[in-house]
Formats: sequence, C-alpha cells, structure tokens
Amino acid sequence: MKWWKNHKTILLLTPAAVILFSLTGYSLWMAISQSISYQGETSLFYYKEVVSDEAFWSSLLYSFRIAFFSSAVSLLIGLWLTRTFYTYVKQGVGKLFVWLPMLFPHFVGAYLTLLFLGQSGILSHIGFELGFITEREQFPILVRDEAGVGYFFDVLMEGDTLCRLNAAARL
Repeated sequence: MKWWKNHKTILLLTPAAVILFSLTGYSLWMAISQSISYQGETSLFYYKEVVSDEAFWSSLLYSFRIAFFSSAVSLLIGLWLTRTFYTYVKQGVGKLFVWLPMLFPHFVGAYLTLLFLGQSGILSHIGFELGFITEREQFPILVRDEAGVGYFFDVLMEGDTLCRLNAAARL
C-alpha cells in the first residue's frame, strides 16, 4: 500500500506517456526515414540538392539577419522598458503591462502586423485620411518586402514581450 502512495502519479501517467511517446517516436522515425530515401534507397540526394541551391543560402542568411537584428532590438527595448517602469512593475498595474502581451500568440502578432503595416492597413488608412497619400497603393510595401520590415516588427513584438518578462523577473 505504501508503494502505491509513493508511485501513484507515475503509474497514473504511464498510459498517457506511453501513447504520446510512441506516437511522437513513430512520427519522427517516419519523417527521418522518408526524408533520407530517394527512389526506395537510403540517400541524402534531397539534402545535397538543397544545400547546393543558392536560393537556400540567401534565404537562410535573410532569416538569420532578421532574427538577429529583431532579437537585439527587442532585447534593448525590453530592458529599457523594464528598467524605466520598474517601480510600476512591482505594483499590480505594472504587472498587467508586462503580462498582457503574453495573451497574444505569434499568429495574432503576425495578423496585427498585417493589419497595421499592410498597404490596406490602418497606417495606410490614416495616411490617406490625413492627406499624406492620395491612394492606398502609394503607401510603402512593409509586409512581404525584400527588407523584411514586416517580419522584423512581428519578431520584435513577440521578442520584446519575452525580454520584458525575463528582465522583470530578474530585477
């Protein structure tokens, strides 16, 4: 009876863990085995093809560049905001400021980026209403552009939240 009390949680979780680990393990095995097979034989043909493609390397560099700069900027903004509003963060209202963005998952951040920065978005509408542009197409393309401005702001928005939470926890 004493053994059951000490190991009750493990025994109750065992069936679920076996199912989850077996499904995950099988999925990983199938993904790996199918990705290294070429015409029924084990081969790294597809990987060699991808690695030798110039578009792959330029895309990888593009992704790393956006990730690095947006992470660095979000770290600086998060640290600055946390240190500036540290006294408010210790109180109840400031905690809401820090935790509120965690309610929004990444796809909501991507949608907000489209909603604000797109050519038919809120900023272009404000520019049109204020007379800065005469047509919405005159608004610069900030989403899906070559410079990655939309991606940058999306990663910045999500990264800033995590940086603020980490900095607030350590202050």
